[in-house]
Amino acid sequence: MEQSSQSNLNHQPEVVLSQPAKAISVIKEAPALSHTATTCAPKQHRRGNIRFSKHCLLKGICLLLAMVLVSIGSIHTYVALTGGSLESRAISKVYRNALPSVVLITAENGIGQNTSSGTGSGVIVQLDNASKSQAYIVTNAHVVEGATRITVMLHSGEEVPATLKGKDENTDLALLSIPISGLPTAKFASASRMNNLRTGDTTIVIGNPLGIELSESMTVGVISSIGRGVEVGSSIVEMLQTDASVSPGNSGGPMFDVYGNIIGIITSKVVENGAEGIGFALPADLVKRIVTELAAYGKVMSRPMMGITIQVMDQATVDYYKETYGEIYQVGMIVKEINQGNNAWNAGLRVGDKILQFNGFDVTNANQVNYLKERLSIGDTVTLAIERSGQQMELKFQLEGPQ
Repeated sequence: MEQSSQSNLNHQPEVVLSQPAKAISVIKEAPALSHTATTCAPKQHRRGNIRFSKHCLLKGICLLLAMVLVSIGSIHTYVALTGGSLESRAISKVYRNALPSVVLITAENGIGQNTSSGTGSGVIVQLDNASKSQAYIVTNAHVVEGATRITVMLHSGEEVPATLKGKDENTDLALLSIPISGLPTAKFASASRMNNLRTGDTTIVIGNPLGIELSESMTVGVISSIGRGVEVGSSIVEMLQTDASVSPGNSGGPMFDVYGNIIGIITSKVVENGAEGIGFALPADLVKRIVTELAAYGKVMSRPMMGITIQVMDQATVDYYKETYGEIYQVGMIVKEINQGNNAWNAGLRVGDKILQFNGFDVTNANQVNYLKERLSIGDTVTLAIERSGQQMELKFQLEGPQ
């Protein structure tokens, strides 16, 4: 896992938490009252009647205490016989049902004696309108980055060569395929389920921390935060934060809820002295959209584009370009390249322009621009506030699709 220079985020998988199940107590029915023991004396014997009433009250209290003890004993007996609480049984069931869909991924880089390899996790999923003759596996792009050979180890222990269908560095997602049909698959959580996720919900992470020696490990935690902005390459992506334990090798593995739905794909964690239990997972609704496009096109086609390259320049960088290339830039976020003839070019944007605002928001780096852009759609109009030769102006143009 590579550590980000800006956020100290180390690529790793993470864990999903689920809500605790409600405890159920089993209360046995108390025996009926004995008429001979509880019948009180006739009215005319008043003093004897009082003694019998006290006797009835004492018997009733003892019977009530006995019922409470029976109830408590039943709960402990139930837990002992079933091997744990209802929540732990639910988590165990998720693990048993989901495990056959979780795979170990080995990515080899190089040729011959110079070959190196790394491992990660993945999950077999069913995609709409995808070929039924193949199995599709979701993982992280950084797990298979630069790989010359990718191998998938199934739950059965069988090792199968895999094909990279596509990857998206902006979300750190990759989609693999293997020529096998009928394998167990895991299901993405529905849109309504994702909308109803709450901080504190239980998360269940299954993967291969540190590789094959600890393969098929499970860790459990909770959702620590929803919608946490995390840097991925030159983008900022909103992720689920979890305190479930994740390690190198968990990358690309699934995070489930207590119902067995994929709610996230483990991607990164904070690696910093004093920081523990801070991991991140890409939310399932985003993952499903991205990998569906990777299956169909090999790349993401729905992402809006401006058709420009941005570079943040400090004074040292400006001086370097001036001395080396004779190109004069200014300090700030500068348009370094632009595709001539696209909408931004036709609106008047040029190389060297300094971008100050995106749709009214102050921006100082490409991550901020991409974060705001990713929340829009192809065809939406954006307004850039720029500075050129000391003069400020606004340019408007429509976002385009990938070229």
